[in-house]
Amino acid sequence: MSKYPIWLYQHSPIFMQNFGFSIVRLNRYIERHFSPFYKKYLKFLMHSQSYSQKELEILQNKKLRTIIQHAYDSVPYYHKVFRSLNLRPEDIKTKQDLNKLPIIDKEEVRKNWNEFTSRKYHWWQIVKASTAGSTGSALKIVWAKKSIVIEHCFEARLWDWAGVSSRDKLAHFGSADMLVSESQSNPPFWRISIPERMIYFSPNHLSEKNLSTYVKKLRQFNPQIIRGHPSKIYIVARYMEKTGLSGIAPKAIFTSSEMLMPYQRETIEKMLNCKIFDNYGNNEHVSLITQCGKGNYHINPEYGIIEFIKDGEAAINGETSEMVCTGFINDAMPLIRYRIGDLAIPTDGICDCYRNFPIVTSIQGRTRDIIVTKDGRYLTTGAIVEGIDKIGSVKEWQVIQKSKEYYIINFTVDQSCYSKDDVSRLREMVRRRVGEGEIEINIVDHISRPKNKFRAVISEIKL
Repeated sequence: MSKYPIWLYQHSPIFMQNFGFSIVRLNRYIERHFSPFYKKYLKFLMHSQSYSQKELEILQNKKLRTIIQHAYDSVPYYHKVFRSLNLRPEDIKTKQDLNKLPIIDKEEVRKNWNEFTSRKYHWWQIVKASTAGSTGSALKIVWAKKSIVIEHCFEARLWDWAGVSSRDKLAHFGSADMLVSESQSNPPFWRISIPERMIYFSPNHLSEKNLSTYVKKLRQFNPQIIRGHPSKIYIVARYMEKTGLSGIAPKAIFTSSEMLMPYQRETIEKMLNCKIFDNYGNNEHVSLITQCGKGNYHINPEYGIIEFIKDGEAAINGETSEMVCTGFINDAMPLIRYRIGDLAIPTDGICDCYRNFPIVTSIQGRTRDIIVTKDGRYLTTGAIVEGIDKIGSVKEWQVIQKSKEYYIINFTVDQSCYSKDDVSRLREMVRRRVGEGEIEINIVDHISRPKNKFRAVISEIKL
């Protein structure tokens, strides 16, 4: 978007901002309710979720051969890779053949960006986007417009699992850049998409002073769905718990983009009296893992293939391992054997929800959110601060690893129940996890929250 429309939006009265936001979002509403492609693809997904394991394997291998042939024919980078390895597309027939190809990472894509885009697409058929860039360097992405519609279809299937639909009222807590100016000091701290029956809450005004206004608006709006980053929804739920407020009763909550911590789930589900359906995806459109009503995390096999790799080899079930992904849905910029930078634990378990989708017992987080201790252990976010919710004065926290022997913990406190002993309890709790090393603890007025994803753990060393 050029600077002039942004300036015009920011200097318009709020009712005009709501109108402009609704016009922009109207396209998504039309896609959901009037697009023949959307209806056809969603019908396919609703049917394929009942496939047997054998049928799903056949489907995946068919989609793999299609994306491999497309990449060879129209993506210069992959054409060169195949030629350099003396391979032809027909040499990759099944998932087991993928190890004939090299694993790539974000830096490889960044260095060769122009060669990763398909030559079969014209400018009017694509949308340019980027990853969040929470490590300081975003990656430019090209989406085929049809892949965005397919994303909507997978979301609609997840919503069906939860017993809701796109026609239900939705409250969103996530990234909402420019919707509500950071300089705005008075409510409303939200904007509304009228065709979608959706309210977007500003992530930049979630303060003690404003939270009562957020809860009041949620009550008034009465959404059937709440969706967004768990850290932001948790702030609202924790405020409700602290103040004794209630009266918000959605049918389902969908969290994504950040790790959902156990204490966050407990508080959110208790205060909103509703089950959370956690969701893992990425802007690269290479993998999708969604949580069903039984609580299991399912790999969506129609979306792509996930290989689990540990120390350069295929991981065994039960091991924390890296996810290497091959996406099916975005052929404008197909990524094959792409190291996404996230960890998970695969299992061979079967879910009672009737779907034969593969299961991961948990998504452990991004490699950049993993602490590496002096004695070589890997600690995920949950492992580092398990039990922090038992220290009642801790409101928000963040752990920064500067080296294998130096950690910084910043946290904000509730002064009404704060005790000096809380600092030593927090230090001792982290000490038990990390072992040797200096632990610096700072009580701060606030913890900076980015406009996209909040990182509870930041590691500044390389794995």
